[in-house]
Amino acid sequence: MHRQAILTCDFGFGDSGKGSIVDFLCRTQDVDLVIRYCGGSQAGHNVETSDGFRHTFSQFGAGTLVNVRTYLGPQVIISPGALMNEAQHLMEIGVKDPFSLLAIHPQCLVATPYHRALNRVKEICRLNQLHGSCGMGIGETRSYWLRYGFDALTVFDLGSVSTTAEKLELLRQRLLLDLPENLDLRLIHQNQTLREELKILEERSPKFVASLLCHDAKPYTLEDYPYHKTDECVVFEGAQGVLLDEWYGFPPYTTWSTVTYKHAVELLDDSFDESDILKIGIIRAYMTRHGRCPFPTYDPVLVAHIQDIGNPFNPWQGYLRAGWLDMPLLRYAKAVLVGNEQIGSPHILAVNCVDHLEGIEPHICERYFMQPDLEPSPYNQKLMNHNTTILRNARPEYRQISLEGILEALREIAPVGIVGRGPTWRDKEWIDQDLIQDGFFKLAGRR
Repeated sequence: MHRQAILTCDFGFGDSGKGSIVDFLCRTQDVDLVIRYCGGSQAGHNVETSDGFRHTFSQFGAGTLVNVRTYLGPQVIISPGALMNEAQHLMEIGVKDPFSLLAIHPQCLVATPYHRALNRVKEICRLNQLHGSCGMGIGETRSYWLRYGFDALTVFDLGSVSTTAEKLELLRQRLLLDLPENLDLRLIHQNQTLREELKILEERSPKFVASLLCHDAKPYTLEDYPYHKTDECVVFEGAQGVLLDEWYGFPPYTTWSTVTYKHAVELLDDSFDESDILKIGIIRAYMTRHGRCPFPTYDPVLVAHIQDIGNPFNPWQGYLRAGWLDMPLLRYAKAVLVGNEQIGSPHILAVNCVDHLEGIEPHICERYFMQPDLEPSPYNQKLMNHNTTILRNARPEYRQISLEGILEALREIAPVGIVGRGPTWRDKEWIDQDLIQDGFFKLAGRR
């Protein structure tokens, strides 16, 4: 059967509007399935409907509001409690049975309260050297799997309370041995949150946690193979952003996941022809970043100008920061993909939040003053650290630019195919129909 696939990937540090683009695609194309191919419950893909409803997609695919099915691929990390809460909110805004639209690969790792507690303890103990973690335990979950393999808890294990409890007891004992060295009584006394998270690690019963996890997992449908025979158009929904990738990001401010198109490409089978695969890079018309990480074009004036209710303050990352469009970083993101023959460059860009720059004089950074180009450096820790140093010391060279000039400048990365000038799918448009209609993804009638 002839199939079509649309692969989406964030070209920044995350928060570029992946959910809104996937929602737009599902409402303007005949999409049968959304595949989440990386990330976990730390994702926050905001979708706002034309009638004022809002939902932050964490683990369900962002096509759920129009009843497009979701498949969580084997690289996704599941948080059962958070997934249950998300399903509840989806029902409150009109999705009758969210779990009937969801299938999960049985080998997906499970983030537990113990992973989350250790994640938060470590972040607190970093004091002024925070990594910008979401505090959801995703990194600790993957780290444990990398060290202990089959001892890690999977979605398949949640079918047995006894198996889950056994794995949790071993997990808890090992995580207690992994507590930070600078954890002392003075720090514990000063920080109530730290005391609460330590109490989870030290005192919460694995049998009790197992019963909760297994109960929340009862509605799950497990599937090894994602596609139905009738699926003709599949959208792959990414997480986080290329600039946070575990192999190409800027340590120590990276995720524990590969967040390029790589895992999406791995899930494609022979029923997808190369000519029918569209790769979309997603970016805002400016840069954003969470945490206290290096951010060359950060500008408090821009932060004060934009309104982003989808990214409120949280105690682990603080407020969302904003900066001007950073072409050195975007060129780096493109080089990461071009340097991998299996992945390749995006066909088009989707540029969100153009409306946020109205009423202000936009700037663009075209280069860093007296700094070398950032060079992709997979598996080379020394070069990755060097790139982080470049970011810390970067002095951006700016020029003023119009909103249309921003779209034109981005053509250096890829042709701009979708532009978003507002939060809903109706605020987005295909700006070059030939990119889509010349033998590729002819626009279907709106749902």
